[in-house]
Amino acid sequence: MGAASTPTVTGVRRMSEGPSELEADSGTRRGRLRGLAGLAAARLGHRLRERDGQTLLSVGGVAVAVALLLVVTSVSAGLVTGTTVGTDETDYWILPEGSAGSAVTAVEGQRLGQVHPVTERLTARPGVTDATPVLTGVLRLGPADSDVEPQYVVVLGVLPGASEQRVAGLPTNALSPGDPYYANGSYNGTWTGEAVVSESAASTLGPEGGQVEPGTGLRVAGTEFDEGFTVSTVATTDGPGIGQLPVAVVHLAELQRLTGGTSGDVADQILVSTDGSVAAENLDGVYPNAQVLTRGELLTSRAQQSGLPVAMAAAALVVAVVVGTLFLVTTVGFSVLADAEYRAVLAAIGVSGTSRATLVAGETLATAGVGGLVGVGCWLVAAAVVALLGVFGTAVPFAVRPVFGLYGLLVALGVGLVALPPLVVVSRRTRAVREVLR
Repeated sequence: MGAASTPTVTGVRRMSEGPSELEADSGTRRGRLRGLAGLAAARLGHRLRERDGQTLLSVGGVAVAVALLLVVTSVSAGLVTGTTVGTDETDYWILPEGSAGSAVTAVEGQRLGQVHPVTERLTARPGVTDATPVLTGVLRLGPADSDVEPQYVVVLGVLPGASEQRVAGLPTNALSPGDPYYANGSYNGTWTGEAVVSESAASTLGPEGGQVEPGTGLRVAGTEFDEGFTVSTVATTDGPGIGQLPVAVVHLAELQRLTGGTSGDVADQILVSTDGSVAAENLDGVYPNAQVLTRGELLTSRAQQSGLPVAMAAAALVVAVVVGTLFLVTTVGFSVLADAEYRAVLAAIGVSGTSRATLVAGETLATAGVGGLVGVGCWLVAAAVVALLGVFGTAVPFAVRPVFGLYGLLVALGVGLVALPPLVVVSRRTRAVREVLR
């Protein structure tokens, strides 16, 4: 047995250098874990450099699961974000909440009342750079000098200022500043009839194969009021959301007149922009029965009210965990079985079963982590493609947030943890001496 055993003994001695140091690293648990983690990372790096098929498949499986999870999550968040009429410059949304009080008028649901004087007081506050109430209505509009059938358009009434504020992606400064028709609450001032319409609305209101141009008069169907609107600007909306629908932005008082909101001077919400020095608590007293929400709080509230985006994100998480776990258990399991002789050598030189299992766990988590990084990279590529589509006029509801990347990495590591038990069980089925001698 002496001559035949020489290569085996040499191989044992050669492979034992690393593990023996791991077991003797100051005799501390932390030192052993650090050594095992380094060895696991080195083995994974070697397999990746050698383009080991099973390792690449493991990384790819986790990457695909994470990438799909983040894409679906971004689309879900984009759908929720698209329901807001504010833009990134909007810091706070003032919305009705609870039962109606003296300042909240019930007109087709809870609405804020006396919004013109309230907005005037808001803009006078230190730190508030802009504020505008927003009233939402649906009107049937059609070209005044044409027999084209009137079409339904989402019309937003705003109080435009001098700043370049956007509502639903449309610029409000394209309208004359102020609200001339309001006339201090008399609603008998000058009717401007100005309307900023989205490209989608211009196509909807125009003749077949064409669109309405600036200067086109618009009549309002279904009302006895004679006044209509004139297209001031056809604007390109910023990003996906409500602005991709047929939308028009007009003066608030004029939409109030057409929708019956003049008696209470109502609006659905007030958008507030600040210089960063105004806290939400400073706006709590604007209305006694209203809520002041930041963008994050508003999106959370909208997500809770809309079950579809939440269901999409939850389903994507479940699918990602299941698919990623199956890939890891299958592919890494084959690698573990193939490395039985290596672990037998470690056992023969005195490496404990716990250390061998820890080594397998380290390789599994490292593989999952690399897969998570690749998945996040694929998600960023998808975000770049969506942004490129937006340049060419195709808007997709896709929200990109840095926290999503961290979310993807955590899910990848979670997949690795879920896959550990069966892999550790397989790794312990090593008959050390028999494997080495064979």
